[in-house]
Amino acid sequence: MTGCATTIVPPSDIREAGHVFVVKHGRSSSLVIPSNEGMLRYAYGDWAFYALGKTDIWHGIAALLWPTQGALGRGQLTGPESAEGVRTQLGAAQTVRAVRVERARIAAFERRMEALFHSRIGTEVENARHGMRFVHHPRPYTYWWNSNHAVASWLRELGCTTQGLSFRAAWHVREPP
Repeated sequence: MTGCATTIVPPSDIREAGHVFVVKHGRSSSLVIPSNEGMLRYAYGDWAFYALGKTDIWHGIAALLWPTQGALGRGQLTGPESAEGVRTQLGAAQTVRAVRVERARIAAFERRMEALFHSRIGTEVENARHGMRFVHHPRPYTYWWNSNHAVASWLRELGCTTQGLSFRAAWHVREPP
């Protein structure tokens, strides 16, 4: 068994396949999808800690103990559209998992995420350390809803099944039966 890991089971009935990439960096995760712009990376986290870079102990404790302002991150990557291509561009990434999903679902997901991001553009900040731009996310960040929970939710939106609690950035991909 995978212990505290989250198992991703891609959909079994795919007409036109594409791949998304689950990226683990430390204790956090993000999702990279193919797009007309190359590839787009989406991340979720605590506003002060992740978007503003306030990584001191007090902001870390606040992010763990109280609901805080959530952040939606968006970054652009160039090709190639592969796990190795993503890993090369995000040098700090510890692991990149490719997940096979329906291309139509990727397109719908991108439209939703882009609409969400641009609807909050008035809160935008750039964090060069992460290579992303951030806006306020409508859902508060908590220990009970962190970056890994968000990525698991996004994978379910893309047609996958997830098994596990998603507290940790420990991902396994199991092909459907």
